[in-house]
Amino acid sequence: MFSIYAYGLFAAAFVLFLYRVLSARRLEKLALFGFFLIIGALYFSVSDPASLTALTVGIVIFDGLMFTYGKRLNYLYVALGIAYIAVFHSVGMNQIAQAMLIGLLAELNMFKRSLNKATTKSVEIKRDLVQVVGGVGLIIAFFAFSSGYAYLVLIGAIMLGFFLVCYSVTFRRSSLAKRLYKYEREYTTFGQGAIWLALGSLVAVGFASTPYSIAILACLFIGDAVATIAGLTYGKAKLFYNRKKSVIGTLAYAVSAFLVSLIFVQPWIALLIAVVGAVVESLPKHMDDNFDVAVVLALMLLALGAVGLIH
Repeated sequence: MFSIYAYGLFAAAFVLFLYRVLSARRLEKLALFGFFLIIGALYFSVSDPASLTALTVGIVIFDGLMFTYGKRLNYLYVALGIAYIAVFHSVGMNQIAQAMLIGLLAELNMFKRSLNKATTKSVEIKRDLVQVVGGVGLIIAFFAFSSGYAYLVLIGAIMLGFFLVCYSVTFRRSSLAKRLYKYEREYTTFGQGAIWLALGSLVAVGFASTPYSIAILACLFIGDAVATIAGLTYGKAKLFYNRKKSVIGTLAYAVSAFLVSLIFVQPWIALLIAVVGAVVESLPKHMDDNFDVAVVLALMLLALGAVGLIH
């Protein structure tokens, strides 16, 4: 049985879904959303009703969160997202993360590929230092709390990020918005890099078991940032298959990800995760390196689990 709060949230999600249908400008967007909803329902068809309800409500809310990205209505979806996490947290953070991931991905075509990702060295280093601090904070959370609470910290940080983006876009002249805009690359949608990092994190939480999900997060937060800083500072020698990536940057990714992952998993798994993550990050073609690395590593770990090499 669900609480009255769950029923209220379900009703709110249904009303917002009707708004979503009526306000859709392009049929393919609605069709894409329906596709993700069907896939999610099939995925949980063998699970319990609470999980299926949590997935359905979550997809609707987080699809709307992305659909209203940067608009004032986004505040409402942020509030509903927080309420959703509070009401349905008992189904497990991995299922919450799956619902968030599917809902956000349904609207990902709003992010157009930037024509020029080039930016100044100082901006990139500042962005990556913030990313490292976030990664260290997550690691501390995993030591200080249970994995469930640590995942809650991560998902809470993602929701806070959406609020800050909405505030910065709607109050562009505020002092906080001006500070945050200094961390964004030119020619990209504000918050685009952070959204991709959040999506990669949700892949790790939703589809990899603890402690392997922590190792993936180490690659995303620590390895990627250290690689960029090392590559910008010392990366004169370039990779033969990708002239935009440096040898030292790729090595820095592998070493830093290995050392952090080693805290949580066996040495051979830490090494495998670090090397595969570094190679995927160095490839020339990406949706986004953080997202691609998370997907490849999650699939690799699922395969290793299927053949009994990890548990």
